Order: sequence, then structure tokens, then C-alpha cells
Amino acid sequence: MPRLSSARPSSDPGSRLTGGPPVRRGRVVLRVALFLVAAVAGLVVYGNWRDHAVLQAMEGAALDWRFRLRGSAPPPPDVVILAIDERTIAETGGWPVARHVLAEAVRGLDAAGARTVAFDLMLTRRAGDQTQELLRRGNAELAAALDAAGNCVLPIAFVFGPRAGDSRDIEREHLQDAAYKVVRMAPRQRPRVAPPPSGVLMPSKALLGHAALAHVNVVLDRDGALRHLPTVLAYAEQYYPPLAIEAARRHRGLARGEVVVDFAAGIVFGGHLNAADSAMRLPINYYGPTGTFPTYSMIDLLRRELPPDALAGKLVLVGSIATGVGDFFRSPYAYLLPGVEYFATATANLLEGRFLDRSDRVVLLDALAIMVMAAAGTLVTLLPSIRLIAFAGIVLLVGFGAVAQMAFQGALIWLNVTVPGLVLALVVIAAAAMRALQDAGEAREQARQRGVLASHMPATFADILTSRGGPALDGRPRPAAVLFADLHGFTSASERLGPERTAALLRRLHGVVEEVVLRHGGIIQMFVGDGAMIHFGLPEGRPDDCVRAVVCGIELIDDMASQARDPAFEGAIPDIRVGIDYGAVSFSELGGSRQRQLTASGDTVNVASRMEAMTRTLDADIALSGAVATLVRANGRGDLLASFKRLDDQPIRGRAGHLDVWYRPRAASPPDT
Repeated sequence: MPRLSSARPSSDPGSRLTGGPPVRRGRVVLRVALFLVAAVAGLVVYGNWRDHAVLQAMEGAALDWRFRLRGSAPPPPDVVILAIDERTIAETGGWPVARHVLAEAVRGLDAAGARTVAFDLMLTRRAGDQTQELLRRGNAELAAALDAAGNCVLPIAFVFGPRAGDSRDIEREHLQDAAYKVVRMAPRQRPRVAPPPSGVLMPSKALLGHAALAHVNVVLDRDGALRHLPTVLAYAEQYYPPLAIEAARRHRGLARGEVVVDFAAGIVFGGHLNAADSAMRLPINYYGPTGTFPTYSMIDLLRRELPPDALAGKLVLVGSIATGVGDFFRSPYAYLLPGVEYFATATANLLEGRFLDRSDRVVLLDALAIMVMAAAGTLVTLLPSIRLIAFAGIVLLVGFGAVAQMAFQGALIWLNVTVPGLVLALVVIAAAAMRALQDAGEAREQARQRGVLASHMPATFADILTSRGGPALDGRPRPAAVLFADLHGFTSASERLGPERTAALLRRLHGVVEEVVLRHGGIIQMFVGDGAMIHFGLPEGRPDDCVRAVVCGIELIDDMASQARDPAFEGAIPDIRVGIDYGAVSFSELGGSRQRQLTASGDTVNVASRMEAMTRTLDADIALSGAVATLVRANGRGDLLASFKRLDDQPIRGRAGHLDVWYRPRAASPPDT
């Protein structure tokens, strides 16, 4: 390693002392050990205890501050709240509000043009001090109003624990009608949802069948805050949606089959994926404090004192905001958020497709942040003083917080800042302790050891050196299957069609090639006129690369044949010929800083091209090298070669060695792929 010139005095305070190679190696080992311990410990804590009460409370507080720093955001205008407030309770006879009053409210909402109405009121058979006769008449009147409106959602509540709920009100067919209709999960997958409830509270039997049903269960964090929407509750071998999802579905006019539970990804709502966390929860994106949504008193609706268009076309959430009679929860903006406003927020998030992102990809980002914080904290040990170490730790922590805030505000990504921040803090403390124990000569030794450390960490520099193209684009030979496809007779076809129709023909044929290739996991390196070069196995190889290449080639031939029957091109679509070889390929990125081209080279590329050319002399539609055929059979797909013929030890133009060639005559029927 080159030494510093003695003509320039060193600014390293450790240059006054020297250390031998064992000392330098020991310091490198110590730093690497610090990084590994911090990274592994952080990942273990994150993976196993991030939902521990203390860590969850810390992260929840950090998230709340992100909301407050962002400030309030306008909710979508088509979600409003019809509130049962103190005035309504006082002027309608007390709590609970009588069923005939609710019926009048439903009629008023219908007359006002509300598009969807969702109740955050449990309308069970128990109704306070009302007599059974009053309750029966009230239920009948409310059922008639719900029927006439035809746009209402009533709540159910699943019960956990030994009490099985009011089973007398359960009618299985009505409950099953409320379940998700499309659920996707991998074989043997066990969804990580809440434990199955022991029962369910249903609306009064007289109300069943007159409105849709959805659950109003909530899941509180351990600090008592409400930060998630539980999208799935399992009961009696069915999965049930929350009130927010059912209300939004009806408001959008979606069929039940257009709301899909995908346990590997989240909730697909009308074609839009809302990425859920591993427990199938959607993190709530709060808009602001209590009263952020337009809120109207029910008594004003009953008196017909609302503005004419206040409810027209709106999704109306009906619930209590009166103190002492409703559910209240803690949110980032309020300590007492009415439950109906929580459901309004969740419904609005779904309509906008703007929940916070805590999906699996964000979990991976969290893991990356832990490792980056561990690495950054370890690098802080290179600083020559405790003050600089402390300052750098604060800068890193503030910088990470700023990144988390930008991700939150810009992309609604909820990064975990607690565990990476603790990892950084502990590493910085350890770094300061290490620096306090080192003498003045260690700074010089550390500076000299940076090069040694770098020489033992090639991945760090590999990321920098290969950031433009990735690890497979460095020209190193890698095994891959190369497929050449070319249209036979295209020149004469283009002569008949003329330039415009020829271009249209090429676009169609390129589309066919692209669809087939992508279906089998190949990569199209280039289109050249009527030909294409395709490879399987780059950037990362798979054992079945040759099988996929052969199946792709056969399907290209079949799909091209079906295109040839299209009368729009007057039979001008020519035959396609395919050649395939397998072997070492160098894949490199060439070009300038603004325009680059990926180029594959090597003997395998040349042989694949020659295989395609040989189809003309063999009157074949596809030709393979012996290497491809061998690997196809090794993968248990010898059936693909049933209609192929074999030629041993064939000369290849421009090549000294001979190869075995497998080809399929054009008259042969294709095997079942």
C-alpha cells in the first residue's frame, strides 16, 4: 500500500503512534463485529419484538409526529358524517335513538339524494328501555325505510372470548351473504389474521335482509391508539369485510367479486391493490383532527334544515359523537376521535386508494434501514473525536428522520424509525466508547486500515461499480439459453403489403413475440426487423432455462400460425423459424451516459443463430443444439422432443467443431407443452 508523503504533515492525531499489522487487523475485526452484532441484533429485535408494547408505543408516537408535521389534508368531498349529537339525543327522546327516528332519518337521507348510507350503530334486539311492542313497530318502520332506500349498510360485531354473542339473532344465510366472495391464498397458507371470534352480534331479526352487513370491530395498538383497519375477520370458514370496505364497495357500485382478499398482497378494490401488512391490516391515513369531515346533525336533517345539496351523491356515515354514549379512540390529531369519524377516514382512504404503506416491501426497507444504520454507525467510529462521533450520530438520526418524513408525505410509506434509530444510537454510543479507549496513534492506524477493510468488503464497491447495470452486466460469462427467431418469407410479404401495412404487420408480430416470451420468463434483447434475439437465464439462471426456451419457441410457432389465418393481412404473415443453443454468454452494457445498449456475445449466440439458419436447409421450424436437448431431458421434459429428429456430429458454418442437432420437421404436430 502506498505511504503518505513525508513532505505533508498528517492531520490524523493518531499519526504520532504506530501499530503493527495485528493491531490494525484487530481494529478491522472489531468494527466488522460491531456492525454484525448491531445489524443482527436489530433485525432480530425487529423481526420478533417490534410489536412489543414499548417499541410499538415508541413507533406509534413517531408516526403521530409525522402526521402532525405534515398537517391536515383535505378528505374526499363525497364522504360526510350524519352525527347523533347531544341536540339530537335531547330532542328525539334520549339514548338509544328510537328505531322510528332512525327510519325517519333514512327516509330523509334518501330524499336528500345520499348515494350510500352506513350505520356505526349496533341495532341489536336490545334497545334500552323501549317496550317490545315499540321496538317491534320501530323495527318494522326502519326495515321498510331501509328497503325503500336500498343503499344502506348495517353493522355487525364479532365477539371474542367465552361469550358467544346473541346467537338468537344469527341467520346464517344473511351472515354468509356479507362475506368476501373472492379469496386468494397459497396452498397450505395460514393467514395471519385475528383469532376466530366465538360469536357475532347481529341486527334485530326484523332488519336482516333489508340492508347489507359489515363488521365494526377495531384493533387498538397497545398504547390505545387506533392506527389500522382490520380488513379480514374469519368466522365459520368465511372471511368478512369491515364497514369501511362494504360502504366503499356499494358507493363505487362494485360487485362483491370486484373486492378481492389476496393474503399474499392485500385488498384488491376495483382493480386497485391496497397493500396490507402481514396481518392483513391497512394502516389508516388520517386527514386531520375531529371535525375534518363535513359533519351534520341528525336533528337538522329531521327538521329539513340542511343545505339542499349537502348530502346529494354522498357516502354518509351515521354514528354518535355525543359524549358518553359513543365509542371514542385516540388518533394522531385527537385524544377523543368518534368511532364514526374513524370509519369515515378508513372509507375515504379506500375510495382514494391512499392508505399508509406497511406492506412486505416496506418491511424489507425497514430491514435495509437497520443494516444501513448499523453500517453508518460503524463508520462513525472512523471519526477522530467523541464530539464528531456524537455530532455525526445526531446528523444521521435527523437525516434518517427526514427521509422517513419525506417517504411518509411523498409516498405514504410508513418506515419504522424506532428500531433503526435505536440501532444507530447504540452503535454510536459503542463508537464513542471505542474512541474513548483509543490513544492518539489509533487514528493513523484506522486511516491506513480503510483500504484493507475495503479490500475485504467487495460487495460495497461492487454496488457502486455496477449500479448502472447490475451484477449480470459486467461481461462475465454466465450460462444461458439463447433463442433466435426469424420470419421466413418476410421480404416477399412486405413487398405485397407496402410500407404502412408492413409496419402494422411487424407491430402485431412483435406483440405476439413479446407476449409469448414474457409468459415464459424470457428477455427480449432486441428486435431486428423480422427477427428477434431472446435469452433465458440472465441475469440469474434457473434449472429449467432450456425447457422454457423450447416451450417458448414451440408456442411462438403455434401463435404465428394462428396469426397467419387473420384475413386482414391476406395470408402475408410468413412462417417463423427458431434456433436455440445453451452455453456461456457474456452480457454487457455498452454505450454512453444517456443511451445504452445491452449486448450478449459468445459462441452460444453464434450457434443459436446458426441453428435458426439450419431450419431452412432441414425444412424445419425449430432446431436445437444437443446441449439444449440434453438439459430438456434432464429436467424431465423429454416429451417436448417427441416430434424432433436428431442429426449427430453436424458441421456448423464458421465453426471448427461439430455439434448434434435436433430439429422438428415443419409437418410435425407440436407436442402438448
